[in-house]
Amino acid sequence: MKLSAKGILKGIIYIVLALVVIMVLAVVALVTLVEPNDYRDDISRIAKESAGVELTLGGDLSWRFYPVLGFGANDVTLALRSGEPALMQLDELALGLKILPLLSKQIEIDELQIGGLKANLIVDENGESNWQLAADNSATTADTSKNDKPAGIPAELESLFIPLVGIHNSTITYQDKASGADYTLDLPLLQLKHVNLKEPFSMQMEARIKDQAGLDVSSKLESQVYANLSSGQFGLSEMQLDAEVAGIFEKTVTVDVQGDIQFDQQQDQATVSLQRVQFANLIAQLQLLATKVSTEPVFSGQLESEPFNAKVLMTALGIAVPQTQKTAAMSRVQIKTGFSGSPAAVSLKPLTVKLDSSTLSGELAVTDVTKQIMRFVMQLDHINIDEYLPPPVDESEVKAVVKVKGGVDTDLIPVELLRTLNVKGTFKAGEVIVSSIPIKNIAVNIQSIDGELKISDIKASLMQGSLAGSVGLDTRPAQPKITVDVGLENIEIGDALQPFVPVQLVTGRTSMKIDTATQGNDIDTLIKQALGEINLNMANTILHGVNINQVALDAVKSKLGDFSALLPDYQEKLPKELKRDTQINDLLATMKLEGGHLIMPTLKTNTSEGQLTASGDIDLLNMGFDYHFGVVLAALEDNKYLKGARWPVRCKGGVDTPVMDWCRPDSKAVNNVLEHAAEQALRDKAAQKLGEKLGVKNADEAAAKQQLQKKTKEAEDRAKQKLDEKLKKLFGD
Repeated sequence: MKLSAKGILKGIIYIVLALVVIMVLAVVALVTLVEPNDYRDDISRIAKESAGVELTLGGDLSWRFYPVLGFGANDVTLALRSGEPALMQLDELALGLKILPLLSKQIEIDELQIGGLKANLIVDENGESNWQLAADNSATTADTSKNDKPAGIPAELESLFIPLVGIHNSTITYQDKASGADYTLDLPLLQLKHVNLKEPFSMQMEARIKDQAGLDVSSKLESQVYANLSSGQFGLSEMQLDAEVAGIFEKTVTVDVQGDIQFDQQQDQATVSLQRVQFANLIAQLQLLATKVSTEPVFSGQLESEPFNAKVLMTALGIAVPQTQKTAAMSRVQIKTGFSGSPAAVSLKPLTVKLDSSTLSGELAVTDVTKQIMRFVMQLDHINIDEYLPPPVDESEVKAVVKVKGGVDTDLIPVELLRTLNVKGTFKAGEVIVSSIPIKNIAVNIQSIDGELKISDIKASLMQGSLAGSVGLDTRPAQPKITVDVGLENIEIGDALQPFVPVQLVTGRTSMKIDTATQGNDIDTLIKQALGEINLNMANTILHGVNINQVALDAVKSKLGDFSALLPDYQEKLPKELKRDTQINDLLATMKLEGGHLIMPTLKTNTSEGQLTASGDIDLLNMGFDYHFGVVLAALEDNKYLKGARWPVRCKGGVDTPVMDWCRPDSKAVNNVLEHAAEQALRDKAAQKLGEKLGVKNADEAAAKQQLQKKTKEAEDRAKQKLDEKLKKLFGD
């Protein structure tokens, strides 16, 4: 059995009532007896018979005349059962009486003062409390009729009126052996004025509550108290609570609560109406209705906060405040939600969270508190994530820090948290800006159960194109596994590269299909372990700042002077200068992801100045690349010896390397191509001279060989024919 806050409150109330009953009984005896100490046993017997408690009076019983006329006792203990530890002890108890009623042997209490109260509230492993006797006695004789009064309440208490009740320097401990809860409540002051059980009376309290985990709450409470035991109506109205809470956050937090709390015992219903709940700089209003409080609690209500600055709140709680690119980010946060549920399940619906100019709305439910099962349907209108990210840091400073610290050894993925989640829901967003890239019309399904996270049915519009696919994260193995199956259609590649490359590098339409898997829990390991393919389709794409064709053309020009026979008028035939950029008309490639490299096998693509073949790889760890290109220049396609020649160019560098320094021709290879062409030209020239002798003009090597073979065959045929004729003459027919 789990003890509720209501049960604890009832226990405290019964302690106070028991004290009142004991004092009333004691005063009755003392008024009629001369020496009260002679009747110590009678008083204990009366307490046993009337209230069912074990009362021990260890100190002297005496009349007191200052500061008021009354009765006093020291060293008083109270236990609910014989042989059990004391429920409470009193160092000092004083009861003031009105003088005039005493003359007619009538008792009217003027003041009750209790000092050094020590009460021990204990719940055992079976959920039974050590004050259960008082609750049981009242419950066993209670009648369900609304007109009957709850049993266990002496008739004298119905007309009880005490102008002043004070409890000071007291301590109440609460221990739940089943849950391990252990609290200590210190009461420097508890003062009640005009105490009665019919009308509200005022209360003033100073208290401090602590637990074994470091919780330390100091509070001051002023309120009107209503405690009608006959009707079962209890409450606090006009409540003003000021508290300082320590032991939860790094800093002590101030709390201010104003409102009313009511409990109807017969209806088993509680209402909470808090007009103001201030937690540091967070101010909210709370309305709550709870039914079936003592059996199967069900609650509903509404919570609404005023706009607050989240950074100021974090500072007050001692939480490190994140640096954001936009200084005013997180300065206006507001929460509004309706809620309902029970101790087993809670639902927030409708839920609205405003963050600066963004609004997140929908519903969220914890369908099983024990198993932490969560379901949600949320929608965001818009947000600029960049505004909430840390300001850019100089890259040299980052490298210096990494060098000093020897790298960063922290987990990228919160594995332990994800393994405990049981979450399922849908999320939509109108627009999310990340790295200056607007992503619109976002829709995803999210499911995380027993360490396996699936983000499926991803759809979004971005970079003038679209995205669709799914992402998986499996944290069940020792090293988490990530799978990506995403397609990007007709996106603007320049927009995609803009966050990573400070200058405009590539523009044009691109589609790609990413099918990869990796394993690890840090960036480097994830990149190294990645395996898969990326299918790339680029059309009408421009590589800005470098023209690979120009690099090859310049190299050819610089060498043609040594091979002028190949192209005597090359200065006029070759273009003096091409465009600054490389225009790629179409490109289809399948890149392999392995060992931290994005490897591209040999491919062909057409450019505005000819054709390119390319192969190489991108080093994803070091953000570098190394590609070998074969450039076919359209301007040389009409030259017999240079047509189709592939001029080698190597492009190597990184994102921090100037684009103009990326590509260089392979001068040695260019020279080899020209030498091979020159050799062919020389052979053709020799063949031309031979052809002239053979009667063939402008013959190249192949034509000369063919003509020579023809002439040779003709000569052989003539020689054979002459030989045949001579043989015929010699031997006759």
